[in-house]
This record gives sequence, C-alpha cells and structure tokens, in this order.
Amino acid sequence: ISGMRSGEVFGLRNKDIEIRGTECVINIRAETSKVRRNRKITIDTPLFLGWLNRQQRHKESTDYLFSPFDTGKTSARDTFYHEYKSIRADLKSIDLDWFDLYHCRHWWITQRLLAEENVHLVAQAAGTSGKEIESTYSHVLTELTTRKFNQSRVVWKRDGTYEVIRKKIEELER
Repeated sequence: ISGMRSGEVFGLRNKDIEIRGTECVINIRAETSKVRRNRKITIDTPLFLGWLNRQQRHKESTDYLFSPFDTGKTSARDTFYHEYKSIRADLKSIDLDWFDLYHCRHWWITQRLLAEENVHLVAQAAGTSGKEIESTYSHVLTELTTRKFNQSRVVWKRDGTYEVIRKKIEELER
C-alpha cells in the first residue's frame, strides 16, 4: 500500500506517523532509508488505522511502530527475519520460496505504473530515481507503451499527408 522498503517499515517510530482523518502521513527518516533521504508519503487505509487503534501496544513517540518486545524500544526487524527463515520451507512446499518483502514493494510500484502514473512521481514516492524505475520496470513500461500504440494508427492520404486515428473507448473495451 505504500512502496516502502522493509528497512523503512521496520525503522518507523510513532513520531513518524501523523494521522489526518482517514489518511496517515508517514515520515521516512534518512537514517532508515536506503538512499539516506527523508521523504513523506501518504497512505489512505482504514486497515492500517484500525491496527493502530486496536492492536498497537507501544504508544510512546520514540517507540518502534512494529516491535516484538514489551518496551517498544526494539525493532521487529530481527524477529521478523528470524521467523521468516523458519517459514521458508513451508513457502517452498507451495512454490512461494522465492517470495520476500521486496515483492510487496515491487507489486506496489508495478501497480502504480499499470495505473499509468508518471514514472518520476512513482520514483519520488518510492524513494528511488526515475532511472532506476525505468531500468527495473522496463518490461512493464514496454507493455504500457505498446498498449498505448495499439490505441491509434496512422492513415496516409493520397496527397502525402496523414491523419492519426484514435480508437474510441468502446472499441478498446471489446
């Protein structure tokens, strides 16, 4: 739902979350970011707000948002990865041993691109460069580009001029 890296998620503290109605503004601090730059993202999710209100145990501003211990002073990162190693065998039995947290980020970026969001805006929200998005997701961008190409054609006229014909929405949906 956000495109954050796992290190950014595990580094979140309560002070990094600002609730504005049904939105959460999340401050990703430079020290938790792979690229060492601050950024703020906004998520709109009742599920996350419900978890914050009902399940989150540690409420002090410096407590980690995700902490497995009673005090909230330790990130859940190590615990998560230790447990994840132990379920890897179960994942293998259902052909999901390739899955890791990065796939959640990958899914989010792919969905934003398929929604035809601007590459540079997606990169900004994900905390990476447009060049990196273009390189890593070139297969998605090529599919989108060629799909868009199929929405129009060039018709040449006898006098040497041409006209671009765009398909109507109804034709595209068939």
